[in-house]
Amino acid sequence: MGNVVTNVQEIIASNKEPPTPELKQLTERQIEIIKNTWAVPYSKPLDSGEIILYTYLERFPMNQQKFAAFRNTPIIMLKGTPGFRSHAHKIMKNFATAIDALGTENGLQVILGVVTEIGKYHRRRE
Repeated sequence: MGNVVTNVQEIIASNKEPPTPELKQLTERQIEIIKNTWAVPYSKPLDSGEIILYTYLERFPMNQQKFAAFRNTPIIMLKGTPGFRSHAHKIMKNFATAIDALGTENGLQVILGVVTEIGKYHRRRE
């Protein structure tokens, strides 16, 4: 994970366009598995999103500094706060949009659009 983050940070710092990884076509069965698996956490998106984001920041504490709203708050104090839950819910909605697009006629364009918008938004914030 560290190498990927380092490489992405180097690309951003150099203002180069990051390479687009080769996209693999998923089978109908793979899409079904992804959608069925996603249905479990997305049945409670606020709670699941909070747990996922909290766990991510626990495992990678240095990344908490990248979240301006959370940077100066001890992680334990973030749990349950409206701002933290709201951000986690936005992450869940973006995943849901991408996962819902799997297997649809314009799914790839939808997914690339979601990822591109997230990238543009986060790049502006640096």
